[in-house]
Amino acid sequence: IILIIKQYLPNGYIIANGILYLSNIRNEIINILYKNALCYVCPSLYEGFGFPIVEAFACGCPVLTNSASSMIEIAADEAFYFSSNYPEEMCTDILNALHNHEQLEIKTKAGILKAKDFTWQNTLQKTTAVYQTLGS
Repeated sequence: IILIIKQYLPNGYIIANGILYLSNIRNEIINILYKNALCYVCPSLYEGFGFPIVEAFACGCPVLTNSASSMIEIAADEAFYFSSNYPEEMCTDILNALHNHEQLEIKTKAGILKAKDFTWQNTLQKTTAVYQTLGS
């Protein structure tokens, strides 16, 4: 998970040059990280479902992801996108998104609503509908 942190974190977590390296993170810590981040960056080209994007949305954390990946299906219009695999160009796109305060606010609010689409109840209903269609 790549998060750009906006403020000091509780419990003595150390940030070196704005980067926090963690592994085996408890859920309550993940929520704190997302809520204290300027944005979540998902540069991956090869991902599965995209749970971190939904987690970031649910916590009100803006998302930036690669437009060449399957993350477009999850993030839709609620995320910012970059099309490059070059770190310098990605950094420029990230900074441009973070300085576009109006769009940042719009996408953050839309992301919170988008996260509500991804519930276990919705998953159950959609999966059941597929099986019922196959069984007919």
